Amino acid sequence: HTPLLTLLKGISICDQYYPQPYLRPMRDIDFWVEEVHHPVVESILRKLGYRQQSPKPPEIFERLHHSMPFYHPQRGVWVEVHRGLVSGNRGAAADKVFSLEHVTRQLRLSEFQGRKVYRLSNEFQIVYISAHWCWGLTIVDGLIAMLDIIYLLRNTKEQLRWELILHWLHGSLAALHLSLILTYLQKYQLIDIAPEIPQKLFSSQRCMAGFNLKILQIIIDRYVVEGKDFGPHCTSKDFNQVWVTLLSPGSPTHNLILVMRHFLRLRTRFYSLRR
Repeated sequence: HTPLLTLLKGISICDQYYPQPYLRPMRDIDFWVEEVHHPVVESILRKLGYRQQSPKPPEIFERLHHSMPFYHPQRGVWVEVHRGLVSGNRGAAADKVFSLEHVTRQLRLSEFQGRKVYRLSNEFQIVYISAHWCWGLTIVDGLIAMLDIIYLLRNTKEQLRWELILHWLHGSLAALHLSLILTYLQKYQLIDIAPEIPQKLFSSQRCMAGFNLKILQIIIDRYVVEGKDFGPHCTSKDFNQVWVTLLSPGSPTHNLILVMRHFLRLRTRFYSLRR
């Protein structure tokens, strides 16, 4: 008996809400299955020609939310078998909205190419998509996450229960993640939602000030959407650190000071190398 898989991220949303599934770029196929079923699922993958491989040591994956990725050399396809949605080394791992109990309640029976599968509820998909991107800024992932939410909001036939999302995320760090992406899309009139929704999400957490939010929006404008270069003495790693710091729990002022210190160190290092 093969357990039903829960499709995650791209492989789930591509044939749900995109005009054509192939328009949604994917690096890999992600799905979640209860950990007790992992041996069965991974055995099937091996029989299909997939092999686990990674430059990271095997013990790393004991702490992550998925096992070592599987790769099919002929198909060029990567597959990740998830045991959870959030890695244990992220602050959001302790968030109730990403708990196994809550995730299980958000499973919805569906179909994928004639096979029965589970998908996450629309409300939870929006939360997961935004949080997954905000855990670490990458240029391509940022564009895809915004497209995912645009297509979901535009093409879903179901009425979204925003009051439920607001209830889940009250006091949660994920409220900030969703507020950031909704505020940005709303700013450019790419989505049509009640303006008070991102405002309520933003006001439900205490780790972000308005000025910090503006900095994050400038980063999205310049480096995600416009694709500008980071400059001669900054790297994508530096800006990733700025991004993560501004989105970290704690005092907004403290986070901003940490960002300023980081750029001062970069400036000092740059000028010392020029001498």
